Amino acid sequence: MSEDQSQLAWHTGHLELFDRCGGVPLRVRIDNLKTGVAGGAGPTAVVPNTSPGV
Repeated sequence: MSEDQSQLAWHTGHLELFDRCGGVPLRVRIDNLKTGVAGGAGPTAVVPNTSPGV
């Protein structure tokens, strides 16, 4: 459980889950996640720019 809702916390949580379950699913469906999607939904979703220095 993370104290924050940062993108790093989200990624870390999923990596720990996949490790605990022994693998990675073919697909991960993100539902209503502001950290992972900056705007839109489905095919119109906009992924936030997380490049270092931006």
